[in-house]
Amino acid sequence: MAVHWHIHSFETLSSTQDVAKQYLNEGRPLPLVVQADMQTSGRGRSGNAWVSRKGNLLASLVIPLKNMNAQDAGQYSFLAAVALMNVLTDLGITDIQNKWPNDVLVGGKKIAGILLESDIAPDGSLKSIIIGVGVNLVAAPEGAVHVQQFTNIVMQPLEFLDKFTVQIQTQLDQMAVGGFAPIRKTWLSHAYGLGTDIRVRLPRETFFGEFLGLDESGALLVKVAGEATHRTIHSGEVFFEI
Repeated sequence: MAVHWHIHSFETLSSTQDVAKQYLNEGRPLPLVVQADMQTSGRGRSGNAWVSRKGNLLASLVIPLKNMNAQDAGQYSFLAAVALMNVLTDLGITDIQNKWPNDVLVGGKKIAGILLESDIAPDGSLKSIIIGVGVNLVAAPEGAVHVQQFTNIVMQPLEFLDKFTVQIQTQLDQMAVGGFAPIRKTWLSHAYGLGTDIRVRLPRETFFGEFLGLDESGALLVKVAGEATHRTIHSGEVFFEI
């Protein structure tokens, strides 16, 4: 289904995520995108700083939702990862992997990250979702990679954003029909470290186990040696022993 995205582009912002929340609270028309060439206070998961240079994609998408439970908010991180994976595939990039919960890798190195924030109604339903995305198009920090390394295409941020919003809408339409299961299946087909040992650090404990997959909400399933049932991890720091 064709959808008109309201695009708000800036040279410099403190954070696309913060401005997206501001626009949501102001009642701006949805869906909308806030894009910036540079951020002065960009952030990633767990409040970590997101460092990027001009020429990379920095954007936050605000998507209105209907009849969604707040507990299912995490599904949209996987939806965004699949959308990113499809765009990268269309550009001819291979060896793409999804790293739980919110990174996209190429050749085992990070090329994109996702930050998810929820807008919860008083009745506990999910009113809208904010998907923050950073994609390394022309440059990357040490240990990461960028799109231009793998293609002969000089991809402009707004050009990539256009392809990404089309893919986001495609995944939203498919999820409206088939639910989360197809997205989960696609994400898992490219999951980094699936079936390998991982270390999980929670606020009160750290343990080792085998990465089994995802449950219906997108939570991590981990099999710990000596325990009769697997553990379900909704949030925490995960370290892959690869």
